[in-house]
Formats: sequence, C-alpha cells, structure tokens
Amino acid sequence: GYTVVKNDWKKAVKQLQDGLKNKTISTIKVSFNGNSVGEVTPASSGAKKADRDAAAEKLYNLVNTQLDKLGDGDYVDFEVTYNLATQIITKAEAEAVLTKLQQYNDKVLINSATDTVKGMVSDTQVDSKN
Repeated sequence: GYTVVKNDWKKAVKQLQDGLKNKTISTIKVSFNGNSVGEVTPASSGAKKADRDAAAEKLYNLVNTQLDKLGDGDYVDFEVTYNLATQIITKAEAEAVLTKLQQYNDKVLINSATDTVKGMVSDTQVDSKN
C-alpha cells in the first residue's frame, strides 16, 4: 500500500488513476487515518475502457474533499491490488523476443578491415601482411 501526506496527494492519485485506466491496477482500497472509506474496482470483469475511466473518476471523487482537509498528522492509505495478468508474458512471447534478439546476434554491423575493405580493426585481428 501507499501512505500519502497532504503535499503529494494529487500526484499519487493521478498515478493510481493511470494504473486503473491502463489495467495495471485492479482494485484500490482507501483509508483515512486508519478508517476504511471505500474501495474502487472497475465495474466489469473485462474492464472496458468506460468502466476503467469511471473507476478512476470514482477514486478521485472518493478522496478529493477528504484530502483537501488533511491536517497535521492526518494520512490516507491506498491498498493497491495489481493486475499481474497484464504484466506477465507467456513462454511463447518470451521465445519470440529471444528469436528476434538472436537474429541480431548473427548480423554483421561493421566489416573487419582488410587491405581492400574499409572496416573496424580488432586487437585480435590477424595482420594479413605478416
């Protein structure tokens, strides 16, 4: 979870709203000074864009008036549940990335320099004149 003080609340809420909108966050429970005030979860299990946007707006409305009134020593807690299914790649996706990287491993970017070809000289390169 996150504990936020008065000076930083707008930035923190914006980041949490972005997480709801881009599906990285599935649920946020909000507490003020240790007392629960609500939970924000997109309405549909498929989390359509309109539902995610509505959840982000609900989060803002839930905390806006309360956070503006935070006094010294007051705090708000956000208990965040991340939607890990959107962050984990499959074995097939990982293998596709590996295959793409291996293609670059075999690609010659700069030729080795010779008497007739311009290129890069390596300290392990054999001198053709000796």
